[in-house]
Amino acid sequence: MDIYAAREIVYGFADIQAAGVPLIPNEASLPWPKDKIRRAFDVFSAAMEAERSKDPVTFAQDGYEETLVQALTMVLHIDDYHAIEECDLEAVGRANRLRRGEAWDDEVMHLLSKYPIGGKA
Repeated sequence: MDIYAAREIVYGFADIQAAGVPLIPNEASLPWPKDKIRRAFDVFSAAMEAERSKDPVTFAQDGYEETLVQALTMVLHIDDYHAIEECDLEAVGRANRLRRGEAWDDEVMHLLSKYPIGGKA
């Protein structure tokens, strides 16, 4: 994967995150497979780090240091997305429709233990 394709995926994933992520994100909603997104972040970060090594002062002054830190942080959210089992799709949909501040019932708590934020249970 070249840097241009990687940048498109990284920025696309950033847009998805900025638009708001449901309580239990479904990886089926992503426009690319998680492995491809992860690889794009690797390529993008490596290219950014190579640029930083050439001239760290200008890199930071131009705001790219912040971009790199954000990318390195954002890649961690890929594992928030899960392959939701067919039998859980309806319940996950209900959980994802909860408004901020609404109480989580036992069903939601069970789903969050099965599909935890940050990765595998």
